[in-house]
Amino acid sequence: MQKKHPIVESQGQQSNVLDSVNSEEPIIQHKLQRKCTTDAEKKILKGLFEFDFFSDDTAIEILRELQDISNDWNMQRIRTYWNNHKKKFLNNVIYYY
Repeated sequence: MQKKHPIVESQGQQSNVLDSVNSEEPIIQHKLQRKCTTDAEKKILKGLFEFDFFSDDTAIEILRELQDISNDWNMQRIRTYWNNHKKKFLNNVIYYY
């Protein structure tokens, strides 16, 4: 037997739903636009891969450089870039013992 949870809507949400149903304008949903990294940004971002871990200090320095080029960059986007590209860069590193 599944539990039934009551649906609670605030008065503001309910009126917004009714307004959108009653209006004849179509609801347009926009997709998030993917941001392409330029060659200049990639050159700066290479500094992230000097270490085999994500360094906040290095990321802050890189963020300052990137914000001179574009205001689209923030720490979350830099961390996402590092997570998406770390295998590519870290596999090319040769370790000397």
